[in-house]
Amino acid sequence: MARRAPAPALAGSGVFEVMGLAIGRQPLAIILVGGIVVGGVWLLLERTQIGRRMRAVASDRQMARAVGIPVGRYVTLSLALSGALAGIAGLLLGHQFLVSPTQGAGDMLKAYIAVAIGGWGSVPGALVGALAIGAFETFVSAALGDAWASAALYVSVLLVLALRPQGLFGEPVGRRA
Repeated sequence: MARRAPAPALAGSGVFEVMGLAIGRQPLAIILVGGIVVGGVWLLLERTQIGRRMRAVASDRQMARAVGIPVGRYVTLSLALSGALAGIAGLLLGHQFLVSPTQGAGDMLKAYIAVAIGGWGSVPGALVGALAIGAFETFVSAALGDAWASAALYVSVLLVLALRPQGLFGEPVGRRA
């Protein structure tokens, strides 16, 4: 069986030195492109007619159809957008991580947790939730180990949602698409 070469790095190899701190080019590219993509998705969903229609379809397909929104077109658009975002993630992370087709369940669970913590319907909330999960797991893992970090994450999520079921930045009740 032939050995597979890793995907090429988006920003090449090497490091930048900033005030004596070495920062890898690829991790910096991941942060920059990721920030641009998150900002673009937020702008699309919150500031455009397309985004309002996508949110309306996600909220209530029957009502969206009743007011003349072509539901099938927006469902297809959302699937295409998710595929494009997955492709961007693969481009950014394929160089640094080995991946297999069956490994996504744990990552999807953490993404679901990030959205639940941040609040449904809030792109900035999902971003804050994801960053909180990363920081939490890093610190708990360093102190107690990986197994305890996962267990502590699930317990913490249950506590956050018990205290604030709509998440930290949950969408106000009654908000319209």
